[in-house]
Amino acid sequence: CLLTANSASEFAGAISNENASPTVTNCTFTANTANFNIGAMDNEDGSNPVLTNCIFWNDGSEIVNDYFASLVSTPVVTYCDVAGGYTGTGNINADPLFVEPGSGNYRLVNSSPASDAGDSSTSGLSGIGTDLDGNPRIINSIVGMGAYEVQTAPRITGAFVRGTAWTPDFLDSLASSGQGDATLGYQIPTGSSAQLNDLPWGNLNQISITFSENVNVTQAALAL
Repeated sequence: CLLTANSASEFAGAISNENASPTVTNCTFTANTANFNIGAMDNEDGSNPVLTNCIFWNDGSEIVNDYFASLVSTPVVTYCDVAGGYTGTGNINADPLFVEPGSGNYRLVNSSPASDAGDSSTSGLSGIGTDLDGNPRIINSIVGMGAYEVQTAPRITGAFVRGTAWTPDFLDSLASSGQGDATLGYQIPTGSSAQLNDLPWGNLNQISITFSENVNVTQAALAL
């Protein structure tokens, strides 16, 4: 499930439990608001929800217990990504790296710390084979956190070469002729044997590779 942009005048913006103990599995809570800064979940009067493989991010106070009542509430929170942290097995406190939260896209980029970080054996997944998009729920034998499962690796979308001595006019001519980019340089053709052709210019000392999403590349991973 995805609970986002909900608001309430009191208790919590997304879920308020009062003497209730639901099981919540692989849900994403984000951008929910309420008074007292309790955005995602408020547990009162002995509420003991079981929360597994969930993401709680950018809701103010994410999970609050017994703010208004005296009876003890003890949620069981495991394998969740909770902003600010929460005690429990497998929990993390790390930006989940949503694809485009400003546009309401709360899928995860491939490098998300929530990818392959959940508990695949939890009973809450029994009989559930797909994520919120209808894609396979478990990839690489390990379920991720949140409503959406990361499905594919990042794709290379372009490879460019250039020389530091190339003039702006020359780079502009590459762009205007459809042969490259005014900043990145000449684009090596992809998808055909043309990518194996000799490059038409020399004095090359820069290469740029573009991907379908943000990726982290270490120096050790590079080899030319």
